[in-house]
Amino acid sequence: MTSSTSYLKRIKFYAPLILLFFCFTTVGNAQKSTNKFGKAVLDELKKKNSSIEPEADAEYLLNNCWTKLSYEPGLGWRRKMIIHKKIKIYSKEDASDWANVIFSLFGKDTYSSLKVVTHNLVDGKSVSEQISKKDIFRENVTEEKENVRFTFPNVKDGSVLEWKYEL
Repeated sequence: MTSSTSYLKRIKFYAPLILLFFCFTTVGNAQKSTNKFGKAVLDELKKKNSSIEPEADAEYLLNNCWTKLSYEPGLGWRRKMIIHKKIKIYSKEDASDWANVIFSLFGKDTYSSLKVVTHNLVDGKSVSEQISKKDIFRENVTEEKENVRFTFPNVKDGSVLEWKYEL
């Protein structure tokens, strides 16, 4: 056995271990979100304008993406992404594009656990409205790309739009 072959075997053995070390280090140090899906805080609903840009029609309250890597014997490395977003609508007329969401899937990607909720303030209380599965549309764009579309229901000035899904 030559030294270069031995070196390659050692790299093949240690590379996944090093990658795992960095993944665990990253996960261990990553900031955990306290925002649970489906819970619109009254402060979010009562907010009248953005503290960053007071003239904004809408703003992101939450825009998180978590990536998890796992190794499955016989299948290899697997990636799982969890996307969670919240948007505050200040002006429905000027922010109507925010209520129509499109995300793309490429190749063999699939999505699961799609949850979509509109939160509104009604008589001082948070009222949430979910969409049904029949309101989620899929369209083939190319052989390798597919779009998933949905529209939030009952969007008003002051609504908080929230969605979460896994890839």
